[in-house]
Amino acid sequence: MAAANALLYYLGLASIQSQCIYCNGEEKIYTTWVLRSLTDRKNKWRSTLINEDTFWRVDRTSHTTPVSEDTITNSNILGKWQSVTGDTLSITNVTKQKDLKGSHKSPTATNGSPIFGQYDGNRVFTAVAFVNFDGDRITGWSGHIYNPLVKKQVMETSWLSYKFSNLCNNPRANVNFGMYNYTKCIAGAC
Repeated sequence: MAAANALLYYLGLASIQSQCIYCNGEEKIYTTWVLRSLTDRKNKWRSTLINEDTFWRVDRTSHTTPVSEDTITNSNILGKWQSVTGDTLSITNVTKQKDLKGSHKSPTATNGSPIFGQYDGNRVFTAVAFVNFDGDRITGWSGHIYNPLVKKQVMETSWLSYKFSNLCNNPRANVNFGMYNYTKCIAGAC
C-alpha cells in the first residue's frame, strides 16, 4: 500500500510519501517528508527540512465527507509552469476548497501523469503542495510563489521522490530530493 499527502498550514507546508510494508510479522509504515516554510530572502537556505519516520499500524476507522468540486477559474496558479530542467506542471483545475489538479511531465516522458494537491495564500505569497503518482514512484512538491501578482511568477519548490521497494532492511533506498524553481508560462512562452 502506498500513500501521499500534502499538508498546508499558515506559513509552511509539507509533502509526505509513505509505504506500508509487512516485514518480520509486523506491518510498518515508512514515511519520508519534505517541509517548506515561508522565510525572508536572506534566510531561504533554512526554508526546507527533509526527514523520515516509521510507524507501526494501529487499527482505526475514520469517516470522510466528500467535498464538492466547485471550480475556480480565475486563480493565479492555473496554467503551465516549467523548470530549468524541462519538467512541466500544468495546473488545470482549482476549487474553492483550495484543491488543485493537473499533470506533471518530465523532459524524457512522452505523456504526463496526474498531480493533485492544495494551495493557499494572499497578495504577498501563495503556498502550494502537490503529489504525483507515476507507476511505482510518488513525488511530492512543497513550495511558495513569492509576489504572486507579478507578471513573471516563479514557484520555488522542494521535492521528494520515493520509488517503492520491498527491501525490509532498507525501505528508503530509492528516496531522492531536490529543489526546483518553476516559471509560469505566458502565452505559450516559458
